[in-house]
Amino acid sequence: MKKSVSGMLSMSLISMLFTNHALAERPMRGVYTVPVSEELTQFNSYPVKFKTDGYAANPTTLQFPLPELLIGQEKWVEFKRLEGSTHEYAGENGTGTCAKYGRDFVCEFKFTDLPIDLTQVETKLASGQFTDAEIVGKRAVSETFGGEPIGVLRYRMKGK
Repeated sequence: MKKSVSGMLSMSLISMLFTNHALAERPMRGVYTVPVSEELTQFNSYPVKFKTDGYAANPTTLQFPLPELLIGQEKWVEFKRLEGSTHEYAGENGTGTCAKYGRDFVCEFKFTDLPIDLTQVETKLASGQFTDAEIVGKRAVSETFGGEPIGVLRYRMKGK
């Protein structure tokens, strides 16, 4: 049975807030996660290095690359905080809502007019560094994202 997108987002956010295993595997500045069904959650996170104005809460601008393993080619996107808002962002490719959770800054982005090249995704996955299960899982995540381009960016803010 398919779960609603909002239900998957809630599960994804809860999972990201309380599970740090992806961050412990290798140094990175953030994680981009696509809300998916439970059977795909082991394949739905991507490390991202991105630009903000100081890794602080409520940055004025968020710039980050959508992972090439997700959409077929790396694509930088930029979102600016809306004037008068502390948590709403907009950019050429969509909108976002962000919130501070402890030391983490978490943003849900909804994209529009985002090209996804599944042939390129498959080519990158066939590089020899992924298992068959990872290839199938990552491709399924890309297909899900192509149908509903929503994702969550999470990073640890500066400070104590």
